[in-house]
Amino acid sequence: MSIWFSYDEVALDLERPLTPQACPICGSTFLESKINTGLCFVSKCGECFHEFTSQDEVFSKEVYDELYFEETHKNWFANPQTKLFKKICKLIERHKALTKFGDFDLLDVGCGKGALLKYISTYFPKSNLTGIDLGEPPLDLDPRIIIKKSSFDAFQETGSYDVVVSTAVIEHLSNPKDFLLRIKQFLNSDGLIIIVTVDSTTPLYIAAKIMRMIGAGLPFRRLYDPHHLNHFTKDSLPRLVKDQGFKICFSGGVNVPLKSLDIPSSTLIQEFFYKLGVRNLFFLGSLLGHPFLQILAFKKSE
Repeated sequence: MSIWFSYDEVALDLERPLTPQACPICGSTFLESKINTGLCFVSKCGECFHEFTSQDEVFSKEVYDELYFEETHKNWFANPQTKLFKKICKLIERHKALTKFGDFDLLDVGCGKGALLKYISTYFPKSNLTGIDLGEPPLDLDPRIIIKKSSFDAFQETGSYDVVVSTAVIEHLSNPKDFLLRIKQFLNSDGLIIIVTVDSTTPLYIAAKIMRMIGAGLPFRRLYDPHHLNHFTKDSLPRLVKDQGFKICFSGGVNVPLKSLDIPSSTLIQEFFYKLGVRNLFFLGSLLGHPFLQILAFKKSE
């Protein structure tokens, strides 16, 4: 297929060279498409069809400061993903039964305000829980929960963990391969990794692309906001995981509460119809096996 570029939403800086970008999944520089959203370029690999944004093709970078947690994505952090948390605990419980380990050490990479850690602490009262994030840790933490303000690159730990969890983080990273390899360094030999990210083949994504083609580009720009550098499918995420030497134990998904989404709207009526549309697309995604979030559990290959 030929490469095509979309210039319909914003004028490009013609002085800026469009250099070939390597797909973070398969390494190919052959692109099926490259779309300018006005905030970034979104490229689609012509080999594995993974969609991604290179950091040097982001026009407006997002800063992960307190404003990110308290204002920009306040609904997400104020409304815990209870269904997702329960699924994660069930996966840990099953892994505990298979490996016959008792009390366990868990690391949550990109833990936000610690909502998942708090949920796990009630589900597994004897677990030892550690989280890291760029934001300030909350003050009302259970003594068994330790949250450190740190990037994952700078995180220093001498021990290892039975379980490493990361929800809604890997899509923000320019090099997901290095991220998984670093996680492997902190994982016990029989440990479990659980990664949660969006599914870019869910009906919500498909509807946003169709709406963009007919001139309604806002949903597309929201989903392809440049703070998401990778848009994983149910093919590209497992491929990435297997290529880094892991064995997949579970693949599934879950929708998120509508109230956790920051849906742009100027009136209550507009907000109502937006949420009604998203609700119906979530329902369709569940029927088709493509809910909004995908969950992948895996461990080191034997």
